[in-house]
Amino acid sequence: MANDLWTTGQTSGLTQIPPQTLRRYVHLYREFFSETAQRPSKGRRFTQQDINNLLMIRHLYNANHGLEKIQAALKGEWVPPAKPQYDNLDALTLVENARQQMTNAGDYARQARANAQQAQNVVNAASHMLDQFRDVIAARVDHRQQIPVILEKLEQLEKRIEKLEEKKLYQDANKRRGGLFGLGG
Repeated sequence: MANDLWTTGQTSGLTQIPPQTLRRYVHLYREFFSETAQRPSKGRRFTQQDINNLLMIRHLYNANHGLEKIQAALKGEWVPPAKPQYDNLDALTLVENARQQMTNAGDYARQARANAQQAQNVVNAASHMLDQFRDVIAARVDHRQQIPVILEKLEQLEKRIEKLEEKKLYQDANKRRGGLFGLGG
């Protein structure tokens, strides 16, 4: 537990101090923070002692104590009249709460990924159905465009059937009369 280092975001979540305020506190009270807390933004990490100092600074700042009083309190040279709120914080509880929050965040992230995958599956299925619907519509449009051609073919078939029926009638009449040239059919 003593070797745990926390990012700016994690520290902000643990202490409820905004990241910009964390950076300002580290800048103003640099000598009271670890080297890892003084690094540039992306590499900044806070130790448990850094977190305790941040909580003390916030408490004293909120109680309207000035820079000199806060520095004196951090050095142990001055004790605020009221017992600071940060003394009541148990570091192990703080760490365990943070770990639980991270576990919960991981669970939420996994659930969000699963929900996103389900949503993607629904989108894919809907997209497939839409493609099929477009194909049906395109086929119907294509069929509609072919209606005049089909009607023309039907008309030609009707004429052909009429000619075949006339030919059949002629052949039947010819058979009844004894065939072509009277030879029988």
